[in-house]
Amino acid sequence: MPEVYAWRAGSMGYMTEISTPVYNIWKLKKTKGIFAIFCVLFFLCRIVWVPIFLWGWLFRQSSPNFDWLLGVSSLFYALQLLFFAKMIKMLMKYDSSKERRKKAE
Repeated sequence: MPEVYAWRAGSMGYMTEISTPVYNIWKLKKTKGIFAIFCVLFFLCRIVWVPIFLWGWLFRQSSPNFDWLLGVSSLFYALQLLFFAKMIKMLMKYDSSKERRKKAE
């Protein structure tokens, strides 16, 4: 049964990547609305979901590498928090005049 859980945990881990397609769309369009949607998805998938996922996954493991996994996961999460803080800063200062100039052309 542990093999089944490992497959399930892997598929649940992919939920952190749900925001990636929206990021790629934003890179093409560069609109504030799409960036706001990306920020919301990033928050839900990486800031909210990752601790829930890690709690369920790491604490079910009976591994001697638990401390190492928890340390790496904590660094990953800290990086996500830094990215999110930068994204919120960008969203607050988003210049919509670029959008207007693009539409005028």
